[in-house]
Amino acid sequence: MEGVKWNYKNLWCLDSQNAYDQFGYSYGFDLRAGNTFSAEGSEVMIRKVFKKIPTSIKRYFRADSAYGRVSVYNELINANVKFAIVLRENLGRHVRKMLLNKHSMKWSKSVTIFFESRECETACGLYPIKDLAGGRRYLRVVFIRAKIKGVQLNFLYNPSEDGYQYYSIITNMDRSEKSDEGVIEFYRGRANAENFIREQKNGYDFHHFPCKKLIANKAYGFIGTIAYNLMRNLSFYLVKGGCFAKKVRNKLIKLPCQVVRHARRITVRLAPATLEVMEKILQIMKQNNSKVYEKKFT
Repeated sequence: MEGVKWNYKNLWCLDSQNAYDQFGYSYGFDLRAGNTFSAEGSEVMIRKVFKKIPTSIKRYFRADSAYGRVSVYNELINANVKFAIVLRENLGRHVRKMLLNKHSMKWSKSVTIFFESRECETACGLYPIKDLAGGRRYLRVVFIRAKIKGVQLNFLYNPSEDGYQYYSIITNMDRSEKSDEGVIEFYRGRANAENFIREQKNGYDFHHFPCKKLIANKAYGFIGTIAYNLMRNLSFYLVKGGCFAKKVRNKLIKLPCQVVRHARRITVRLAPATLEVMEKILQIMKQNNSKVYEKKFT
């Protein structure tokens, strides 16, 4: 199969890039060779996605450490998008040391539970970056740390680096928009995107692409993504907060019924409970819902 390569997890596979909003709708899908770096081509996808979203809607973006690079920051700044992206550990360590040496960062206790610890501390500082868009020279970095269980601090070394677990998040939101804890909680919402990825892979069998050519498999992926979005939309009519495709199929597609042929007519008879659910969904669909939601992309 064209494009199947060893990836960074030592898996023999293809690689996909996805963009979801907070409701689980897919706004972007790309299929690449398995050894493609995760963030490759992300700037183009970001530009295409947010170009279609009205500027009157508040727009947000969150992503993992693969997307922590200046070209991504600039694309989001130019699109007037607020973002929170986790930094790679080596870069986060570099930023922490730099800010501590300048005495421009101070740790304070936090009520946020992180690393399964109730004794976390947060801090933030301004990280200087060259060639930032919009005339910016700095981006804010929010840190959270907790003591590693079972490890005693050795004060002969730098206590800010020894015996702690760290997480570092870079953002263009200042404290008037979100506190340190607010940035951390906002970023944690990205974890739900893993459920959407799992749903698309398992629910629509994106583990097994059927064609030998990469471009043909990409077309298959686009069709599967459209089907995913349609089922996702239908799930909100079935359950207030939405549900996964398995439940939609069991409730609305895999329906036991009786097919009756009489007087040159074919009639499908459903159980009363099933018919009630179908009628309720059709009634909701007929209502004109013009509510505008904030868009948060992951």
